[in-house]
Amino acid sequence: MNPVGPWSDPVRIPYGNIDPSLLFDDDGKVYVTVQSGADAESHIIQYELDIATGQALTEPVAIAHGDGGVWTEGPHLYHIGSRYYLLCACGGTGRDHRTLVYRANSPYAPFERMKEPMLTHNALPAHPIQNTGHAELVEDTRGDWWAFFLGVRPVVDARPVDDRIKVMLQNEYPNLCRQENHLI
Repeated sequence: MNPVGPWSDPVRIPYGNIDPSLLFDDDGKVYVTVQSGADAESHIIQYELDIATGQALTEPVAIAHGDGGVWTEGPHLYHIGSRYYLLCACGGTGRDHRTLVYRANSPYAPFERMKEPMLTHNALPAHPIQNTGHAELVEDTRGDWWAFFLGVRPVVDARPVDDRIKVMLQNEYPNLCRQENHLI
């Protein structure tokens, strides 16, 4: 594929507000996971989609409501091994920004939220990386899992940003770590 095109016409999805994400599952089903609602009432919905037409094959189901903060958004659903993992952001993109992680045994099973955010620096005002959240996972060709996420480094000097964060499974939840010390 060439990033300059040609491109297909857009396919409009029927439900949700911002940050839609697609999971192409092993059984051929395609799931849309997307933010719905606003502010403290925002939550994550999910439904099956006909990828060719954009038509919903199921009604949307609310699968996550955040942790009580504002703007639960930026969802990404992953099927890793026998589990489904849902990552989503909460708290806006400022100081209270964080990434929540949930797990379930099927795409619509009740999702269990990890007690603490997978990623946040909202209680670390002196940390060199701030406003962390909206994480996504990617698997490399060796089978290692990595995360990338939003964050800011307050500009103090002209040093370059060169952070590589590896994802480890801890208690069957993704956990972000550096090789030499914990990021969070």
